[in-house]
Amino acid sequence: MAVPPAPSVPAARLAGFARVNRLPFAADVVVGLLAVIGLPLAIVAIPNTISVVSALLPPGLAGVGILRAHGLALPVMLCVVPLAGAALRRFRPAPLVLAGLAMLAAADLAGGFAGSAFEVGALRAMHGAGAGLLVPATFAAAWERPRAARRVLVPLWAAALCASLLAAQALALWPLADVTSWRVTLQPYPLLTGVALAVAAVHLAVSRRGEAGSSAAIRWPAAGRRALVLTAGPSAGVAALAVGTTFNWPSELILVAAAVAVVSLPAMACVRQAGGSEERMAALVMIAVGLVVLPTAAQVTYVELGGLGGPGLSGLWAAFALAALAAFAAAFAAVRFITARSRVAVTSTGAVDPSAKFPGPAALEGAAAARSSASGPSHRDVGDDPVPLDGTASGLGADGGAQSRAVDGPVARLVAAGLVAVVAGLCGIRLLVPSATGLPLVVPLVLLAAGAAVAVSAAVLLAGPHAGLFGLSLCFPAVLSGFLLGTGIQVGWLRAISASGTVTSQAMVDGFVGALHVWALVAGFVVVAILVLGALLRRRDPAPRPAPPSPDPIPSSTAGAHIARAGDTVAFPAVPPGSSPAGGEDPHADPRGHEDGVGGGGR
Repeated sequence: MAVPPAPSVPAARLAGFARVNRLPFAADVVVGLLAVIGLPLAIVAIPNTISVVSALLPPGLAGVGILRAHGLALPVMLCVVPLAGAALRRFRPAPLVLAGLAMLAAADLAGGFAGSAFEVGALRAMHGAGAGLLVPATFAAAWERPRAARRVLVPLWAAALCASLLAAQALALWPLADVTSWRVTLQPYPLLTGVALAVAAVHLAVSRRGEAGSSAAIRWPAAGRRALVLTAGPSAGVAALAVGTTFNWPSELILVAAAVAVVSLPAMACVRQAGGSEERMAALVMIAVGLVVLPTAAQVTYVELGGLGGPGLSGLWAAFALAALAAFAAAFAAVRFITARSRVAVTSTGAVDPSAKFPGPAALEGAAAARSSASGPSHRDVGDDPVPLDGTASGLGADGGAQSRAVDGPVARLVAAGLVAVVAGLCGIRLLVPSATGLPLVVPLVLLAAGAAVAVSAAVLLAGPHAGLFGLSLCFPAVLSGFLLGTGIQVGWLRAISASGTVTSQAMVDGFVGALHVWALVAGFVVVAILVLGALLRRRDPAPRPAPPSPDPIPSSTAGAHIARAGDTVAFPAVPPGSSPAGGEDPHADPRGHEDGVGGGGR
């Protein structure tokens, strides 16, 4: 019988297929650009640099009022971050990214016309609100990509965050060299902000094209949304304490307020139990990184300025550049380590068997797919890769009768190693700062950036997007708490020098250096305390509950997670066994209820 010729495919349709195939890659590139460009712009909004240009202020603006107004960015930012995380229940990340960058651009544009402390405060509040939208939205944009891209974009985002925290003070001071107007502090990088805004517009367009034909939307569970909103309470409290300290509080009272803020944040992370040990670990890591990296780097930058005997910013860029490169390299190395060493096996209900051997990220994310299809938590399909938004990406939280398990051993050790590197960096600051050339600072800055990037990357990859947003909502209150604690130490040292009667320039420099050394010691002990707290709580976590035995030779419960030896491909169906994605019968299922006729004698 003659075979009819195959119908020809029009060239226009082939070109359309090519455009569709290129669209995900373009979206991945745009999200990566937003992480690399947008995060530094958001974090640079944090430092209060108005005192550097105080000589350029008009007589009507000089004083503590302008200092207080210019410092509003961080208090507003830490209040907006949890609200932005909760808003991701109703909005996709792309509109929030665009809104955040639009607020930054509008504040930069209006900054050239500011003429009063009230206007400065309003514009800095806009900077803080835009940054508070941008940081969680870029995180969610990285997490909504398919799995292969996500393993690149999430560590890229984590490294960009840590590098931005490290270099934020230096980046905020760089445009102020040889300026003739104090308003430059309100618009440090207007051109780069415009470029980022254009990239965000492209991201919105690509995102809308990618979701064409799909009515699914990101829906966070109500409990997770409430947890994010509740963190706005401690954030507002820390912000109120920070504003209160500007009213000439004594150093002892500042230290007490800072200690209360520092203690309350880990307590908030530990009280939250619904997300399991992974969410707690991510929150503690974010608190430690926020508390240490930016407040420490800011003090180091000021101590190393040319007016205090240091090399100035020009002598610090090599150290900051190497530290940023180390952060990116360490984040991607952490992903490779997790892929190669983390081994778990997952049953269809999400219980974990640590004795089995599977590739870590694939099994973790596949477990979430199996649990999402079995228990029905809200998630949105991105292509053929379901992105669970039920609080964990690993799908290892508690639901039904399953208990949350202890954090996977290799990943927990990797997170601890990252925080130990941060402590080593703080020790290096005590030993190597001040430096006349700036080159010795490469060692502590690299340790700080790389250690923080490893800890954040490993923690959020294991815990998932919701836990990462919960940690972010506590990260920036920790940044402000670190500034409060460092300011209390610094004010105490400087007031002691003033009371001694020997107020010389060298004595003031020694006071700044001494305060930095004490801060590094205190911060190191706080990070060690967070490490010990996390280890103790992890030991108290209940052991994973084993899956119930099945009388079948090959039980159907294994359909949610096919058990395989190391190196085999792990496949997790996106729908429960026995039903197709459209809701019909499984074409491969035996009528007697056994998959592929196994156990039913139907072969």
